[in-house]
Order: sequence, then C-alpha cells, then structure tokens
Amino acid sequence: MKAIRPCITLCFSIFVAVFSATTSHGFPGLNIPLSIYGSDSRHRFTEITNPVLQRAASATAAIVSKHKLHFSARTNSYSINARTVEENYELCGGEPDGSEPFLSKCSSVLIGEDLLLTAGHCVTSSTSCQNFYYVFGYYSNRSIPAHNVYECAEVITPPTSEGIRASNLDFTIIRLRRAVTGVTPISFHENINRVTRGADVALLSYPLGMPLRMADDASIGRVLRQGNATLFRSNVDAFEGSSGGAVVDVETGKLLGILQGGLSDFRYDRSQGCNRFQNYSQRSRDGEDVLSIRSIQRFIERFR
Repeated sequence: MKAIRPCITLCFSIFVAVFSATTSHGFPGLNIPLSIYGSDSRHRFTEITNPVLQRAASATAAIVSKHKLHFSARTNSYSINARTVEENYELCGGEPDGSEPFLSKCSSVLIGEDLLLTAGHCVTSSTSCQNFYYVFGYYSNRSIPAHNVYECAEVITPPTSEGIRASNLDFTIIRLRRAVTGVTPISFHENINRVTRGADVALLSYPLGMPLRMADDASIGRVLRQGNATLFRSNVDAFEGSSGGAVVDVETGKLLGILQGGLSDFRYDRSQGCNRFQNYSQRSRDGEDVLSIRSIQRFIERFR
C-alpha cells in the first residue's frame, strides 16, 4: 500500500514534457502520475554491492498477510501462496516484474532488537497488527525459513499529549514477540537537520509485494513542514507496497526517513485493456513523500 497524493504540479510537468520529449519507456501519452523516474533504477538484493547498503537492506522486513504464507513442519519454512504482480494489478504482458509474487502489503525497517518502524496507514492498530507476519530475508520467490518470520506483540502508539499523532505523522512502531536474530537494527542519520535538497538517497522496500528492491539514482527534493511533521520529496522509484520502506543516505546506509506516499503507479492502456507502469522525468525530485526521521526520533529513542 502507498498513500496516493493528488497530482497537481507534477501533472503539469508531464504535460509540458509530452511536447518536448518521449519518456525513456516510450510512453508519449498524457496519462498523469507515475512512480518510475527516468529509467527503472531498482535492484535486487543480490545486485547490491555496497556493504553499508547491504546491511541496511537486511534490516528491512516485508509485512505479509498471514494467509499468504503456508508453514511446513517438514522443512521448517513457509511457502508463498500469492498471485503474481501481473495478475493482481492487471498489467499488460511484458511489463517488468509481472511474474513476481504479490506477497506483501507494506515495508518496514528494524530500529531496535524487537522494534519495527513502518507507515501508519500500513498497520493501524494492535488488532490489525496480529493479522500479519513480519518477514526478513524476502529476497526471492523461494520458501522462507521459519526463523525469518516474526509476529506482532503490540503496536506502540504515542500519547495524544506528545502532539505527534496528527495525520501527517504517518508512522507506526511495532513490537515483535521475540527479538530479531542475525540482523542489526538500522542506524539513524546523525545530522538529519543538515540533510538538504540534492542529497543522494536510496529506497529499500518491497514494491507491489515483490521481493526486496533497492531504488537508487535518486535524491532529495523539497524539504517542507506540514503541521508538526518534517517531510521531504524525492524521485525514488516507489510503488504500492513501498510504504514504510527505509529511505537511506547512499554513502552511509543510515536512515533518513520512511516512505509515506506519492503518486499513483499505473496508467490504463485503453487499447489493450490493461495497466502499464507510469514513467516520469528523472529531473523531478518532488514525486514521493518521505517522513523525515527527525519528526519522530525523540519518541522512538525511548524504546531503542
């Protein structure tokens, strides 16, 4: 799931771009928003060569509805029971990653030995939290070892007196039933207040429910305040399922924020009766919304 932001400025930019150039995927139409900026810069876990980004990626977990994983006592692992991305989103044939499983709903990141951080609209209560598994090491469509699958103990919600429960602070902290083993919690960026427009970032998430992807070749756009939240906009390649994904500094792998939402992911191809990925100019840095860790770090540090 990814919260969808109305398209205003970006749609005008697309309109202008149509008359100046065709996008890198060859979509000359005027069908508004997208989530791939320039060429598709998403990489599988096995393609990540930077050690600090590998460690950051290993600290992420997919949020998976329990009915989509079947446990086998014989193999002590979970098999995947899910439709393909192409089936679920009614994609046209030949679209990238169509054969991947539509497994997870959202993304999350380990911030303490038994604590996950995700977007608030992904897990809204302790009751809904119990409906999901929290899966580390989801890098392919193969079975998942049982030791990588965790369950929810509780949702930690800040009291109203904290002044951070406004809707624009879209985050949830999940305490797991047991500490995560073999994974180091992600580190927060020490100088988050100094992160400015143009800084290079990467998104670590599970787009469209498929295995982990790292989207790099992206940077920070505007840094803005909305109520008591600090947000920044970025041109990371993000989709439904990327919400709650870790946005990190590419040099250090340290956490800058979590993906909160952005623009819609597809355009409808009327001639074929199916959906295609949207594409947008790499020059735009204002497509996807990221909640800065600065907004919630003081609250989070109480539990780390």
